[in-house]
Amino acid sequence: MLPDRIGSAMDGTFATLTVLGSGSSGNSTVLSFGSLSRKCLLLDAGLSPSAVRRKMAQACVPGLVVGAILLTHLDSDHWQRGWARQLERNPVPVVVRSGLRGAALDAGVPSSCLRVVADTFQLGSLASVTAVAVPHDDLGSTAFVVESAAGRIGYTTDLGECPRAMLDAFVDLDVLGIESNYDPDMQRSSPRPAFLKERIMGPHGHLSNDQCADAVMAIAERSALQHLLLLHLSRDCNHPALARRAIELRSSALARCTVVALRGEPTRPVSFSRGACPVELA
Repeated sequence: MLPDRIGSAMDGTFATLTVLGSGSSGNSTVLSFGSLSRKCLLLDAGLSPSAVRRKMAQACVPGLVVGAILLTHLDSDHWQRGWARQLERNPVPVVVRSGLRGAALDAGVPSSCLRVVADTFQLGSLASVTAVAVPHDDLGSTAFVVESAAGRIGYTTDLGECPRAMLDAFVDLDVLGIESNYDPDMQRSSPRPAFLKERIMGPHGHLSNDQCADAVMAIAERSALQHLLLLHLSRDCNHPALARRAIELRSSALARCTVVALRGEPTRPVSFSRGACPVELA
């Protein structure tokens, strides 16, 4: 169990998700709870501490501070080593799935801050979190479900395919953030070397727009989604309009509540609560 102090001051009637940056240049997303708390969760720390502070000041409610960090994995666009010094001065828990402990220490996560978890764990009295391993390169990445009184969020990026365990965990969601990395035609015609194309398009690489859209529909059928966020678009092999179009071809209603995260600027904050009306897929 993580320290109760993380969640002790938070009310939970609604929550807000804001993507500060998404893509190979750095991934960080803020999840804040209620109107009274000043502490928030940071999903991935792929932007520097100063960039996170600057973008939070730009896009989030004033006065928020990071109370804990959840890391999907330890690639440099999800963990920026500048956080090590920041955490030595102002320690907060850094949560990783058990299979990533060694990678976290090797990447400079301070051992005093590191929290290694398996399956479901508690963030004090604030929320429960489920960590699910998903395939990506050698060590894999982690999909998270965060549940509080405000609702359930599914968050997954950097995965080559959607395993059954993830789809089984991603049920009854109010908000879904999922990778929509590349357009296959753009990927195949790009000047990238063949081995890199094979890695990206393989079962341990990234999700294409169509793979993402198929997963979204499977998840939406077992959820009551209020918002969909498309994450980690390739700079060279995708375009926001293509990622959105893949969703629109399957559900125009869901496309209207879709936010495409861009690498260079924060998304608009999306707020949700259990009392809000979900999207009607039909």
